[in-house]
Amino acid sequence: MERLSLVQTCIMFSTWCDKQSERYVARMCGVSKTTVHKYRIKDNWDEKVRGIKKRAAEQAAKDDDGELDKLVNEFLAEMGL
Repeated sequence: MERLSLVQTCIMFSTWCDKQSERYVARMCGVSKTTVHKYRIKDNWDEKVRGIKKRAAEQAAKDDDGELDKLVNEFLAEMGL
C-alpha cells in the first residue's frame, strides 16, 4: 500500500473543506472512502475545519486590515504549501 504524498493529502483536505463528505472527497480525488476516512482521523480534519471557521469568523468581525490574507498564508504554511 502506497502512502499518499503531501500534495495529495492537502488536495483531499481542501476538498473536505468544500464539502465535509467522505464519499464526495473520495469521488473527487479518486481514492477510496476508507482512505479519506483514514486521513480525516489521522490528520484531525474536523478540528482543523472548526479552527479555520472560528478564525474566519473572528476575522470577519474585525475591520478589514489585511489580516485575512495573513490568515490564509498561515493556513497554507501549516498545510506545507
